[in-house]
Amino acid sequence: MLISNSECNQRTYQQFLDRDERYKYTITTVETFTTAWQYCQQTWPDVILLDYCLPDSEGLNKLAPLAKLNLGAELPVLVVSEYPEPAIAVQVMKLGCHSCLFKRDLTDQLLYQNIHKIIQQQQLIKTFAQQQQHQAATEQALRREHNLLSTIVDGAGTLVMVLDRQGRIVRFNQTCQQLSNYSLEEVQNKYFWNLLLIPEEIESFKTVFYSLLLTKLPAEYEHQLLTKNNQKKLISWHHSVLLDKQGNVEFIVSTGIDITARRQTEVNLQVSEKKLKLALEFSQIGYWEWDLHTNDIVASANTLVLLGYGSGSGTIDYDAYFQCIHPKDLEQVQKKIFYALANSTDYEAEYRVILPDSKIRWVSSKGRGEYDENGELHRMIGVLMDISDRKKSELENLCFIQALEELNQELDAQVKQRTQELETIFNQVGVGIAKLGLDGYPIKANQTLCQLLGYSSEEILTKSLEDICHPQDFPISKEQIDKLWSGQQQNFSLETRYICKNGTVIWVNLTVTAVSNTCGELDYLLVVTKDIHTRKLAEQALAASENKYRAIFNNTFQLTGLLSTEGLVLDINQTALDFGGLTLADVINHPFWETHWWQVVPEMSNQLQESVTRAAQGEFMRYEVNILGTNQEVKIIDFSLRPLKNQEGNVILLIAEGRDITDRKQAEEELHKTNRELARLTQLKDEFLANISHELRTPINAILGMSESLDEGVYGCLDQQQKDALTTIERSGKHLLSLINQILDVAKIQSGKMSLKLSSVSVQELCSQSLALLEPQAMKNKLQMNLHIADNITEIVVDPMLIKQALINLLSNAVKFTPKSGKVTLEVKLDLDSEKQKLETIKLKTFTPHILFTVTDTGIGIPSTEIDSLFQPFIQLDSQLNRQYEGTGLGLTLVKQIVEMHQGNMIVNSVLGQGSSFTMKLPYTQPLAQNIGALNLDINSKNNNFEIEDTSNENLKSAAIAPLILLAEDNEANIDTIGIYLQAKGYDLVIANNGLEALELANLHQPNLILMDIQMPVMDGLESIRQIRANPTLSHIPIIALTALAMPGDKEKCLNAGATDYLSKPVKLKNLVNKIGALIAQ
Repeated sequence: MLISNSECNQRTYQQFLDRDERYKYTITTVETFTTAWQYCQQTWPDVILLDYCLPDSEGLNKLAPLAKLNLGAELPVLVVSEYPEPAIAVQVMKLGCHSCLFKRDLTDQLLYQNIHKIIQQQQLIKTFAQQQQHQAATEQALRREHNLLSTIVDGAGTLVMVLDRQGRIVRFNQTCQQLSNYSLEEVQNKYFWNLLLIPEEIESFKTVFYSLLLTKLPAEYEHQLLTKNNQKKLISWHHSVLLDKQGNVEFIVSTGIDITARRQTEVNLQVSEKKLKLALEFSQIGYWEWDLHTNDIVASANTLVLLGYGSGSGTIDYDAYFQCIHPKDLEQVQKKIFYALANSTDYEAEYRVILPDSKIRWVSSKGRGEYDENGELHRMIGVLMDISDRKKSELENLCFIQALEELNQELDAQVKQRTQELETIFNQVGVGIAKLGLDGYPIKANQTLCQLLGYSSEEILTKSLEDICHPQDFPISKEQIDKLWSGQQQNFSLETRYICKNGTVIWVNLTVTAVSNTCGELDYLLVVTKDIHTRKLAEQALAASENKYRAIFNNTFQLTGLLSTEGLVLDINQTALDFGGLTLADVINHPFWETHWWQVVPEMSNQLQESVTRAAQGEFMRYEVNILGTNQEVKIIDFSLRPLKNQEGNVILLIAEGRDITDRKQAEEELHKTNRELARLTQLKDEFLANISHELRTPINAILGMSESLDEGVYGCLDQQQKDALTTIERSGKHLLSLINQILDVAKIQSGKMSLKLSSVSVQELCSQSLALLEPQAMKNKLQMNLHIADNITEIVVDPMLIKQALINLLSNAVKFTPKSGKVTLEVKLDLDSEKQKLETIKLKTFTPHILFTVTDTGIGIPSTEIDSLFQPFIQLDSQLNRQYEGTGLGLTLVKQIVEMHQGNMIVNSVLGQGSSFTMKLPYTQPLAQNIGALNLDINSKNNNFEIEDTSNENLKSAAIAPLILLAEDNEANIDTIGIYLQAKGYDLVIANNGLEALELANLHQPNLILMDIQMPVMDGLESIRQIRANPTLSHIPIIALTALAMPGDKEKCLNAGATDYLSKPVKLKNLVNKIGALIAQ
């Protein structure tokens, strides 16, 4: 009850009480003390919250009547004062109130604590009152127990049940439990009619029940008992009553027997009678007729069947009929027949007949005599029916009655054992029990207590509670026991420690109850001791384990939480709380998606809510998400929800985990930026190489072309000195071209734009041709060149052009760095270590052998500290070598990349001043039978500019008119070189300086062939080729594409645009003329 005339105070108290998690309150609010007084006279509240100042009270002078109404006990009143004056608090306590609180200090927790204390005190008071009442009735209850047991024994049939006067079940014997399938715990204190009666019989039973309460006379009643599994049992009950001292009905004792089977038997008998009537109506019973003159018996078909003669009617001899009757029944049957004949009465007899298969059948025979017109008896007619089932039922009923009598005798014996059983239970119950006398020593103790403490039955009686209690715990127990002796409380229960006889200390739960005699005086203390030592140890171990795992849980670097399947936060570690700057109270029992972490944008919490739903259905969820940390800082976490299932496979909890990956994500973004920048730089490098290739190849093309024209005498005859000068020019140009090609090859491989063109090639020819190219230089340096190829090696599948280039680079280095009279050796063999592995793994069929190409020299050697730098591009080991040995530093880089493209690797061994060996280790892939043999290509045939026989002049000789060639070229040097050479070979020329002019001149002159440079101003060569091919009048003209570009895909671009053939600069003029002649001839 809340007594306050201030709406503000009322709201404050209401809000405080609504937040109490321990109790839910029903609050009655009044504004005056008068109204409160009227309410308390009708219903006494559990707690009164009273404002000190009320309009109709002066201070607290009206609390005295409340104290009288509460019978002098402490008032459950909590006074709240606006004035923090100690005098008010003293006045409140003198008036018997619980306490006084000052409003300025009032908090919800302070209010809860005081209200909880009041409620606990009220409960203790009620418990004390109930225990006093219980103590006063103890002796009477014992007498009632005796009477109750006597009544149960006297009235026990099959079922024994005891109801209180409200109809609730108090006792329910074992037979009742077995019949109903309910245990005593399930039915105790339940209304009998609500649990065990079918709805149709409840009212009729209540009528009998209330009649018993009024008349107090025994009654009998039959009704259907409804079992736990919804079966119906018909019970015949005998009800009697037990009265209390005032003569009022206290218990109703009901004994009953299950008559379901008997009633079913009765029903069966009724059905049988109906069947018999039907049998009479439809002649289904046996019929017989006895002729007294002939002594023949005419029997119906049913009669013959009943006697075991089979079907069909017929005549039976008198003697034969009586031979069927059981010898023990024959005499009484004959007597009844003769009596009926002599006295002119009906004949009726029940007897047994013996069938032909020796089985016995009970029959009932009825007959009546018939008289002729003279009044003389001449025959008897009757019926015969089978009564075997009825006889069997009667026999079963007789056995059932005998069984009931035996059961009653057994119940009598069980009741006599009841006292002995109670004593046995006292000694064998699982808790220690002792009666403690006024002197503090046990009067009686059971065996469980003796065994628990290790004392004998005699020794335990000499030990007081102080003797067995732990010294540190006994003062608490003594204080509570003193309150029992003084009547301040009825009982108490606490956990304490006992000291056993052997000195062992154990934990027990001690419950002590004061027991009074019939005069209401305290007689003894009933002490119940329960061993909880194992539980206490388990609790201590559990607490230690909880502390350990809680420390691990809170100190892990991951954000970890435990959720219900509905998404409520049940627990979360300190790492997660620190991450968000939160406390456990901020998130516990809150939906996870409503907590601080997920308030970045609404989509985040919606996504989490959906993930919780899916995880609760058993799905593992994981994704990256942005959440809020401290100071509203957004962090990226790797988040997961893992369902936790029980043994049945049902999800019971969700484990939420998160790892801060913000730094990793930032690093990945920086890496992506770096990769994009590297890709851009690579593209710029490719474009630079393409441009530099064009810019370098264009003048080289003019230099080599002009040298070729001069050498062939296009400009006139040359003397020997001039020819030597041309040879030097051509050699230097080719060397420069070789350097450009190496740079481009390295760039192609690094950019992944060079692909392997694998084919079968002869190892012998591959090595011989490579050596042949270096032989002139070797002979010049007086070097010995050797080739050793193992006998078991014939052909290999590789890219022959690239492998030959790699071999030439290795041999070239060996020749270059080997002093005069040295030796260079090329050796090819199988890897012996791999062969050994092959023998060990042949069963697995996963082995790939390797072939070794080793170039060994007796040159200057390489320092061991610089071997790792060998394969880096543009690097020579010693700067002095640049002056002594020319080179780009790309040869070994190119070799290594070619070998790695073939899934191989390089092996280097070198001794400074003694020589080096370079080994290419390649997978040894042998060709299939249908593969073509090895390619026999000259390494100088790069860019398809092969040396072939010059047949151009012969083709021109057969032509009547000189062919017209359109040359599209923007470089004057190339125009002069190519133009003069072609005119010298008998061709006419038309010159275009860009793609647009080439298109116009092609339309105008209709040339026999077009030489088209690719990189030109205004319109490039590719676009010009496309437009020429789109013109029907020009589409048949052969077009040779000329380009200084040498990047991967250039040839394909030209051919796809419509070029007939492709040549890269510098062009060998003799090859160009032969290709022109061949295309014009076609």
